[in-house]
Amino acid sequence: MKILFAWEIGGNLGHIAKYLPLLRLLRQRGHELLFASKEIELAQRLLAPEGIAHVQAPLVTRFRGGIREPASFADILAEIGFADANALAGLLSGWRHLFALYKPDVLVAEYAPAAQFAARLYGVPCLGLSTGFEHPPNVQPFPLFRPWLKLSVEDLLKKEEKLLENANTVLTCQGIAPMARLQDVLKTDLSLLTTLPELDHYGARKGASYIGPMFTLADGLTKNWAELPGHRVFAYLRPYPELPYMLDTLRDSNASVLAVVPGIGTERAAAYSSERLHIFDEQLKLTPLLRDMDLAITHGGHGLAGAFLLHGVPMLTVPTNIEQYMMSSRLIQLGVGKQITRNRVKMDFASSVAQIAEAPSYRERARVISKKYAGYDADRMVLRVANTIERLPRQGVVRLSGSITRVPLLH
Repeated sequence: MKILFAWEIGGNLGHIAKYLPLLRLLRQRGHELLFASKEIELAQRLLAPEGIAHVQAPLVTRFRGGIREPASFADILAEIGFADANALAGLLSGWRHLFALYKPDVLVAEYAPAAQFAARLYGVPCLGLSTGFEHPPNVQPFPLFRPWLKLSVEDLLKKEEKLLENANTVLTCQGIAPMARLQDVLKTDLSLLTTLPELDHYGARKGASYIGPMFTLADGLTKNWAELPGHRVFAYLRPYPELPYMLDTLRDSNASVLAVVPGIGTERAAAYSSERLHIFDEQLKLTPLLRDMDLAITHGGHGLAGAFLLHGVPMLTVPTNIEQYMMSSRLIQLGVGKQITRNRVKMDFASSVAQIAEAPSYRERARVISKKYAGYDADRMVLRVANTIERLPRQGVVRLSGSITRVPLLH
C-alpha cells in the first residue's frame, strides 16, 4: 500500500518526530511511504536516516493573510492561502498533482488542512491525526482563541464568509459544487484525536475519538542526570530573545538541568553549559529521565505535555504562540503547572521554577492523572493507528455531508 503523510503548518521537531514509531511500523509491514513536509530540512534530518522518502509539501510562500494574532482557526486558514482565491487554487493544484504522481492509497494528514481539503475533492481516503488544536470542533463559527478580543459571533462569521467565498470561487472554476460552510474544508474520512480529553485545547468533546498522545521517548542521545544534589529539571526551549536569561537562571540554580535547544549550535551550547546545566542541540532519550524528573520547562507543545503528564511530571511553560498558550491554560486548569508570558520571564522565571519544583501539589495532581491513565501503552496506540490506516482504503471513501462533489485525479 502507498501511504502519503502530509504536514503543512507549525514548526518544530514534534510534527515529524512523534510519527517515527508509526512510520517504522508501516515500513516493516511492507508499505511504501512518502512524507510531504512543510520543512524539508527537518525532514532530511529526521527521515533520511530512517530511509523514508520525503518531498516539499505544497505551500504558499509569497502570499500571507497579514494576521499577526489569529482569533480563530479561520485566521490560520487565511494565513496559509485561503484568504486569496489564486493562492488557494495553487495549493489545491499542488496537492492534486502530487496525488496524481504518487497515487497514494491513503493520506495521513497532520496539521494539513489544504491537503485534507484536496483529498476530499479528489477522492483520496484521508485519516486526520490531530492533537485537538488542528481539528477544532465542528461548529460555526470556529471557537474564539482569544476571548479578550471580545469579537462577536457576527465578527467571526464575517471572517469565515470571506474565506468561504474564495474557496467556492476555486471550486466553481473546477466545476465542483460550492460548500455551505467553511468548516467543511477540514472534514476527513476519519479523524482521530491524538491527545487526552484533559489536554484537548478546546476542552473535552462529547463523541470525539481520543486515542492518546503520540510521542517518541526512545529516540535521541542517551544522557543521565548528574549525580548532584538538587531538583532534576528538563527543559525543551527554542532560541528566542528571553532564552539567555532563562539559561543563566538555570545555570545559577541549585538544580541539575538537561536542556534541549534545537538550533542553538554547539559553540553557544558549550558557552552556557556548566557542571549543573548541560545543553544539547538535538533530542535526548526521555525514557531514562522521566522517573526522576522533578520539573519540565517547555513552550507548551502538546507532544511533550502529553508525555510528561502521563508520567506525573509537573510543567512550567513559556508559550510563544496561541496553540501553546491554549495548552498552557489547560495545564493550569488541571493544577499541574504554571505559565509565564514572555514579558514576565525576567520577573517570574526564577521564582516559578523554585515554586513548582518545591511545592508538592503540582506533582501530586500530575500523578493523579498519571494513575488514571496508568494502562496507556503508546506502542499499542501506534499499532491501532497502523491497523486503521490499512483498513481505510478497503472501507472506501466516505461521502461526507455537504455539497462537495469529488472529481477524478489527473491522468
